[in-house]
Amino acid sequence: MRPMLMPQLVNPAFGDPGLYVDFRNEKRALLFDIGDIGSLAPRKLLRLSHVFVSHTHMDHFMGFDALLRVSLGRDVAVRLFGPPGFVDQVAHKLAERMYKEEQAKQQAQQPGGEKAAEAAKQEDGNVVDAEYTEVKDKK
Repeated sequence: MRPMLMPQLVNPAFGDPGLYVDFRNEKRALLFDIGDIGSLAPRKLLRLSHVFVSHTHMDHFMGFDALLRVSLGRDVAVRLFGPPGFVDQVAHKLAERMYKEEQAKQQAQQPGGEKAAEAAKQEDGNVVDAEYTEVKDKK
């Protein structure tokens, strides 16, 4: 019998933590921690339905920008789960990307600024408009 779940470590034993779990018979996968995810092909990232982050230290969260870049324009939502304060961290990352896009637009409005704005867009990718909600524990 073929296994339904195919887990794989994202990095070697002493690299950034990460566990990618592919559902064989479904077009989805889970990711536990998003440190260095450069070893995962974009096609694997596009299968993600849920991402779980244990905490937001760099070695567990720095791959968020790469995940965001690959997920732009995607019709399917990726659900993110994390510790208290996680929503604020995600909001900060999204605000940073929107700020960079606004800066690029302002540069484009200046004489000769179109080339600089296009270069910034190529370097940084696209910007996403996002909605998020924070689920708080009921006590």
